[in-house]
Amino acid sequence: MSEDMSIEISAPPTLRRGDRGLQVEILQRLLEHSGRRPGEAAGEFGESTEAAVLGLQQEAGLDATGAADGPTWRALLAASGRKGARGLAF
Repeated sequence: MSEDMSIEISAPPTLRRGDRGLQVEILQRLLEHSGRRPGEAAGEFGESTEAAVLGLQQEAGLDATGAADGPTWRALLAASGRKGARGLAF
């Protein structure tokens, strides 16, 4: 019998300036993949990452807060999907 090893994530993390870690690095890499410039993908949410998130939010018609919240992640994944990213969903 095979066991289902998939994980469902019901709510993406809200990330903002000053946050650090793997989730921030994933955000930065997705921003890069969608054609934005978040700075070095080193897992530190700084000024460049915030500017990239703001640009995405404005382009997608979202509230421009600079924080990567649920609607921002969905817009980012949609933009990345159009450029060939696969395997992530919220």
